[in-house]
Amino acid sequence: MLGPSSPWQMHYGEDSCDLRRGFGSEGEGMFFELRQFEPGPQFLLLLVSADFAIGEERPSIRYGNDADVISPATVQIVAFDNGLEGILLGDNLLSPASRDELSELEGTERSLHHRALMHSADLRARETAIETITVQNTFGEDFTLRTGSMKPPMDAMRECMTAMVARWGLDPDIQRTLSRPAVPTDRYRVTRSVQQVYARSMRMTGESANLRIRLDIDEQGTVTGCHSQMPIGHDAFRKNACFNLMRGQFEPALDADGNPVASYWTTGIVYFMP
Repeated sequence: MLGPSSPWQMHYGEDSCDLRRGFGSEGEGMFFELRQFEPGPQFLLLLVSADFAIGEERPSIRYGNDADVISPATVQIVAFDNGLEGILLGDNLLSPASRDELSELEGTERSLHHRALMHSADLRARETAIETITVQNTFGEDFTLRTGSMKPPMDAMRECMTAMVARWGLDPDIQRTLSRPAVPTDRYRVTRSVQQVYARSMRMTGESANLRIRLDIDEQGTVTGCHSQMPIGHDAFRKNACFNLMRGQFEPALDADGNPVASYWTTGIVYFMP
């Protein structure tokens, strides 16, 4: 059971927002970072410790007093230049019922519902109730972080997300009420265009990377910009991904009245050499 060793710190980035906090005491410390890349409930959780060694089992998470544990969709070990290792987990704070509801949706309907959930009363009530996060099978033993109510830090995250979308030159209120997000006209072709080309310089050295990419999409569905949202990864991978993604064709986003508006499209890309 690890209590907080520092207050919450909110970091405003150009393409992501992250909450940071230390837990534990000397000899059993843990660094916690929760990062989001766009409005919605999904986040990446980074846990780093100099005192606990990362195990080989697949991690699982329990939020508050939930009866069930969650197996994160994304699990990645991250190595830092100072020799430390961390674990990167992709998840959200949605209730089991909301997770089931989202899993039954596809395509545009899923994307719109995903964004709407960020401001739902049910999610805010759940954040209020969650006061601990338990991580199992990660650092050789289970540990529980005594976070306190997650609503205040997640309220700060929502404010950061709103400010971030405004920095992108978009109206946050319009983006929040879209009747259709920007979508690829041929998602399969867009995906394959990236998958088929591994940056040559990185292939020769066997390097891997985990990227988050945001594309700017104008009112005509034209890609006007490509941005790397992750602070982890080599620039050659970003250039390779952007070169291929910017050739894609998109249906523009539609506002609440059905009019085309500028918006964005995000995706995650993992480059991996076995």
